[in-house]
Formats: sequence, structure tokens, C-alpha cells
Amino acid sequence: MHIDRQRERLRERVATLATLLEGALVATIAVPAASVAAGSARRGVIHDDIAAVARDLQADAIEFLARYRPVATDLQFATTVLGCCADLQVAAVATCGLDALLQTLDREAAAHAAPSFDRLAACVGVVVSLAADAVGEWDAEASDAIRDSHAEVADVRERIRGEIAAGVITRRVDPEHLMGVDAAACMLERVAAATAACVRRLARGRVVRAWTVGAAP
Repeated sequence: MHIDRQRERLRERVATLATLLEGALVATIAVPAASVAAGSARRGVIHDDIAAVARDLQADAIEFLARYRPVATDLQFATTVLGCCADLQVAAVATCGLDALLQTLDREAAAHAAPSFDRLAACVGVVVSLAADAVGEWDAEASDAIRDSHAEVADVRERIRGEIAAGVITRRVDPEHLMGVDAAACMLERVAAATAACVRRLARGRVVRAWTVGAAP
């Protein structure tokens, strides 16, 4: 049926969006400090691709709703697709903001001011990677692992707040630099929260059970 092809197309576009987000985050946080600015143009292309896929996904989901006027599971599927698209766009915007911040941030000084910063980046990377896999497989079971990884993000973020507060009190680091580290940590926290929210949507209701890849509706 044509509706089946449209459904699969929507699912594939969400998976593509999640994969692009993962690539953008990796390209942003996994480069040496000296290469951050040099790689900005390439990361800009990734962000442009994310924006283009998100626009196409939204248009296709709206067309799906208008053409088929779905009810029950199909309606829930379409609204879940739109919600995931919005969540992943929020994460992408935060990743873009992080990219801009890291171009002005001395990574070595950041590690000195907040020793847990790199750990936070790694934890957020785990959340996004798990989410990309979950969305690619439309897998509700991944929500537990992502919840645990997101909880670790929250713990490390709290540790960074303490490190920044200690830096302010001791005045061992320039306050403006501390603010930059905190802003970058905030962006990372936002990426993790939005990505985890996307996977929680998949775990709700009958959507995942009905439309897991290869399962019959």
C-alpha cells in the first residue's frame, strides 16, 4: 500500500536526522582545539543538511496527515514523527551553538577550569549515539539505557557547576572564561535532554510496538 511506503519514508527521514545530529556532535566535540575553527565550514554543511532533512520531514509528515487523515496508531505515528523532528532540531540548534562557543574557548583552559567538561561531552555523545541507534531501529527498548546515560549527564553537569563555583571563589580562572565553559556545558546538557526526549516519544503508546522495522501493523 502507498501508505506503507509513506510510513517507511517518514521513519527513514527521522533516522537520517538522528544520524546527522550524531555526526554534527562528534565533529564538534571530538576535534583538537587547534582544529575547531578550521573544521567549522564542514560542520556548517552538516548543520545545513540537518535543516534540509528536517524541513522535508515536516512537509512529508504534514502531507501524510492531510492525505490519509489517519486515526489511532497511524495518527500517533505521524505526531510522534513530528515530535521527534522538533526534538532533534532543538538538539541540532544546541550543537550549532556549542560549535560557535568552542571556536572561542581555549579547550586546555576549559579542562583546567572544569576538569569534568570532557567527561560531560563524552556522556552526551553516548546519549546521542544510543538515540541514533534507537531511532534507526525504532526501538523502544533503548529508552532505559538512554535514561541511565542521561542521568549520568545530569550528575556530571552538576559536578561542573561545583567546579565553576570553586573557580569563581578562588579566582584562579578568569570569570569570562568560566562563563564560557558553563555556557558550553549548558549547550551539551540541552543536546542530551532534547535527544532523550525524542526516544521517550518512541516508547510511548502503541507506536513502537506497531511500527518496529519489519513488524506487521
